[in-house]
Amino acid sequence: MISFDTDSLAEQINEMKEEFDAKVNDINRGLVNATELVCASLEGDMKRLMHDTEVDYSKTYGKNGHHPSLPGHAPAPDFGTLLQSITHDVDVDGDTVTGRAGSTITEPPYPAYLEDGTSKMAPRPWAKPALDMNTEFIKKTFDEVVRG
Repeated sequence: MISFDTDSLAEQINEMKEEFDAKVNDINRGLVNATELVCASLEGDMKRLMHDTEVDYSKTYGKNGHHPSLPGHAPAPDFGTLLQSITHDVDVDGDTVTGRAGSTITEPPYPAYLEDGTSKMAPRPWAKPALDMNTEFIKKTFDEVVRG
């Protein structure tokens, strides 16, 4: 006949559960921190792309003499509306961590028009290039959290 010390077994199970819960909490904190880090990096690169864009000085628009960026390059800031609208945030809802980086402008959706172009304007991408620049950083950052 096999016998167990149920008090000792229950104590071991409780210790294992506490260790598991602590590890889950560490991973969750790590995911929140990693998401914040990644989104801040994306925001910074989106803004940097606009500051460092190549401008077409052969064209001038509007009363303020705006020079557009070259097609295929990030938009050149005019009044800085798009640039100032770029931000990031991280939300935690239970076990779900959501990070966002980009423009807060939705109406009119001119950030999307600049990113993708229109029938009358070539694309001036700023979000996708920032994402491309950060792909390896994103993978590495989240890999470190998962691997501990």
